[in-house]
Amino acid sequence: MKLTICVHYFFEQYLQRIKGYGPNTIKAYRDALALFLPFARDALDTPINSLQLEQLTP
Repeated sequence: MKLTICVHYFFEQYLQRIKGYGPNTIKAYRDALALFLPFARDALDTPINSLQLEQLTP
């Protein structure tokens, strides 16, 4: 599954509607992903928009 689909669901559905988190919490998650995604891109040598969920491990 494409990571972009998961990230979109995470922000639009999970954080806002299911968990009911406020704007500042959502911005904190956004900022964390803004740091993580370029790291994952470089580590996996894959463009961000081509990252797959299965490529990421703890």
